[in-house]
Amino acid sequence: MAQHQERLHVLLSRRRELSTFVQNVNQRIRIGTALNRKIMYCYGKDDDLLCRLEDPDLINSQTVDLAVLASKVGELRNIELVIRRIESGQERHCVDCGRKIPAKRLEARLDTVRCISCQEEEEEARKSRRTRTAPCLFNNDD
Repeated sequence: MAQHQERLHVLLSRRRELSTFVQNVNQRIRIGTALNRKIMYCYGKDDDLLCRLEDPDLINSQTVDLAVLASKVGELRNIELVIRRIESGQERHCVDCGRKIPAKRLEARLDTVRCISCQEEEEEARKSRRTRTAPCLFNNDD
């Protein structure tokens, strides 16, 4: 029981950290978006002029912020799931197959929700989704 309380405490702490981080990144993105709108409003809607006026560093910063934000939101969602599972007493069983997750795995990975074999399958599926290529829309035979 003490291990569950300790694990829950660590996860709740991590959830607070991630929530604060996500809020800060969202705020930076809103500020950057507002700044770009101000530039467009002040200098008109001539596409050529806008291309020269928009700050490339700001745009790159927002792109990085969005990528980091997506990663942290995913981690936050997973922690929320683990916390709900701990509170309902289901944290010792895999979300996919229902088999018992070994205690050593739960200790090593506080945010785990899958047994090792299901986690490996999930990672393979995620990897194949990332590496899939879109079909070619152009006929190269011409």
